[in-house]
Amino acid sequence: MGWLVGAVGTGGGEWCRYLTSLDVSHVARVDDVGMSYLGGGGGVCASSSRFRKGRAGGVVNCAIVGGTVGCRRLEYLNCEGCHKITNEGVKSLVRGCGRLKVLNLYQCVKVGDGGIVRVAERCRGKLQSLNVGYCRRVSDASLLSLAEYCGNLQALNLEGCCCSSSVDNVGSSVSEAGLCALVRGCAGLSTLNVTGCQNVTRNGLLALIEGLRYVREAERFFGFVPRDDAMEQKMRDQFRMIEDSAAGKIQCQARNNSLRRESIAIREEKRWNRAALRVQISYSCYQKRRRRWERNMKRKKNTFSILIQSVARMFLSKRKAKLVLQERDAMRQNDASAIYIQAIFRGYT
Repeated sequence: MGWLVGAVGTGGGEWCRYLTSLDVSHVARVDDVGMSYLGGGGGVCASSSRFRKGRAGGVVNCAIVGGTVGCRRLEYLNCEGCHKITNEGVKSLVRGCGRLKVLNLYQCVKVGDGGIVRVAERCRGKLQSLNVGYCRRVSDASLLSLAEYCGNLQALNLEGCCCSSSVDNVGSSVSEAGLCALVRGCAGLSTLNVTGCQNVTRNGLLALIEGLRYVREAERFFGFVPRDDAMEQKMRDQFRMIEDSAAGKIQCQARNNSLRRESIAIREEKRWNRAALRVQISYSCYQKRRRRWERNMKRKKNTFSILIQSVARMFLSKRKAKLVLQERDAMRQNDASAIYIQAIFRGYT
């Protein structure tokens, strides 16, 4: 331990903000205290990006405290064989290390569902590889959390995750139901090791493989691995998806253009309809005004006709009366002449 503490130092003031990879596999004295300092407990270290010390019993928690405090950028952590790490240590770890992509807890026998569920919640969308081999307290609850939060998970090792005693049986062990939920939530899962999981049968595993397109049954362990042509198949599927997406976008654009043209035609038709309606309304108003004018003119003509007729009748009546008077006067004169002639004639006789 002395060489590590001397190399790291205890009086530096720079926080460990650049550490991205750490390997403390088989360091027997690393426990929850070290994990808590990895998650941001306190301490200093140099601005290194990688650190590894495996199978060295002299490296203890104080070295980690002095060297890896607040590793916010930590992406790779190998804790294989660290038997003292428990769920609380894992929770403390992921409280500050939320960018983990690869986490190896192989043979961390005290880690169970509580720690793995917190890892899934804190590293959501980033965790790509998880090794919990021989963590006998891991059950379907962990798989459900991984399926819900870690959609980018690509590799998972569940070797030996079976409850061997009543003490270990904190929850139900790993089963086919949990694996089905995991596969549904993690569509990109390509490597799975379920060797020693007693509740998983080969028929169930083959059924899972049938539902996945890019994996095949593994030969060296009980699980599945990527197919030899998985990359090519993925590329073909991606190209097909791109083509389908492009075709869909083109069809959508064509439909939008057609709808736009139809809407323009409808607007033009409405505009023409409105113009025609305005013309019809104007013509109707013109017809009404013309009929009103014609009625007024007819009424005026009738009035003038009546006036002319009355004037004509008055003129004719006056003329007739004058003629009657003239005839009467003439008759009177004739009567007077006749009487005078008669008188003369009588007197003569």
